[in-house]
Amino acid sequence: MKYFKIFLIFIVIVLLILLIYKNSNKKNSIELTQFSSTDKSIQMMGYKIKTKSGKLILIDGGTKHEANQLIEDIHKNGNKVDYWFITHPHHDHAEAFCEVVENTRNSN
Repeated sequence: MKYFKIFLIFIVIVLLILLIYKNSNKKNSIELTQFSSTDKSIQMMGYKIKTKSGKLILIDGGTKHEANQLIEDIHKNGNKVDYWFITHPHHDHAEAFCEVVENTRNSN
C-alpha cells in the first residue's frame, strides 16, 4: 500500500509538471495559420502569424470574398494588425486587404 501511494503521488507530480510545461510552452510559441477560401472555386492566399509577444502579422489576405472572415479574425485578435505584407497585387492576394481598409475607413 505504501508503494502504491508513492507511485500515485509520483504520477500526480508528473502530470502537474506536464500541464505546467504545456501551458508555459503555449505562451512561448508562434502561431501560423493559412486562411482557407470561403468560395472553393476561387484561389486565394493569406497567412496569419501570431508572435510570441502577441503581435499580429498578416501576409496577403485573399480575395474580397475572404474579407469578412479576415475582419472577424482581426477582431478576435484585438482589432490591431501590427504588420501586413502584400506579396504582389493579384486579386487572390490583395483584394481582402483593400476591403478591410475600405471597411475600416467607412466605419470611422
